[in-house]
Amino acid sequence: MSISCSPERVDTKEIDRLISKTDSLMKSVTKYNIQFLDSIYAISGKELKNTISQGRINIKDSIFFYNLLNESTKRIKNIYQYSHKEILFTRDILVSLKEEIIETGELTPSMKDEINNEKEILKLLKTRTDSSIVLMNESIDEIYKFLGDTFILASHKN
Repeated sequence: MSISCSPERVDTKEIDRLISKTDSLMKSVTKYNIQFLDSIYAISGKELKNTISQGRINIKDSIFFYNLLNESTKRIKNIYQYSHKEILFTRDILVSLKEEIIETGELTPSMKDEINNEKEILKLLKTRTDSSIVLMNESIDEIYKFLGDTFILASHKN
């Protein structure tokens, strides 16, 4: 006769909620990264040619413009990669902590402290993610300023 004991399941709702927040931050920063890069890539040769033919951009300006596009793209990618790494790092810590809680079958005081620390880190990460999105937007604004208000970058045609 064998007796099987199943360990009591530890409540991980709080840590699951924190992991969900990191997923939400990742979706947000990824969405904006894609949107901003799409805005840059939406400027096709035809649109630029039309702008040049209307006398709004001369050859010297078009060289500056392509350099501006290149720099803006690099800046946006760098900002995104940095944010992406921070979010993934925090998520990995939370997932490891959850696994440790499940493995030990209890939530120790040190684990509670670690969860509270991660909550504070998530608050900072949310602020940093918002700042990253603002910085990406500023890169796009430089292109708007160069082309003028009448040129629309992010015109998505469905």
